[in-house]
Amino acid sequence: MGRLVASKDSEIANLNKRIDACEGELSRLRSLNDSTQRKLSDREIELKRSNEEYEHVKSKNETLQKVIYKQEESIKDLEKTCKELKNNLDLKVSELHLSEDKVKAKDSEISTHKEKIEDANKLIENNKQMIAWLNTQVSEQK
Repeated sequence: MGRLVASKDSEIANLNKRIDACEGELSRLRSLNDSTQRKLSDREIELKRSNEEYEHVKSKNETLQKVIYKQEESIKDLEKTCKELKNNLDLKVSELHLSEDKVKAKDSEISTHKEKIEDANKLIENNKQMIAWLNTQVSEQK
């Protein structure tokens, strides 16, 4: 029976060593679990921040898209206005050329009339001289 007790004591000692080893492993695993839980918590915080940042960027992007759309509409309106103004300018330039042509025609008409007036004035002067000569001839004949 002494052997049996010694065998059992040896078994118990073995089991105690295994229990100690298991407790050590359990302690290590708990420490590892705690570390992993902290890392998981940190990653969850990072993920939450990343999601918030993503939502912020997404919202900002949507706002910028709206601004871009409005700017594109404004550009279209400005291009339309610019085209209308260019058409009006082209029309005014055509009207100006037409007016310049009319002015040139009137200048030519004025030059022609000046020449006719000059010729008429010369004729009147000649007629005056003729009348004066005729008057002197008539006076001499009397």
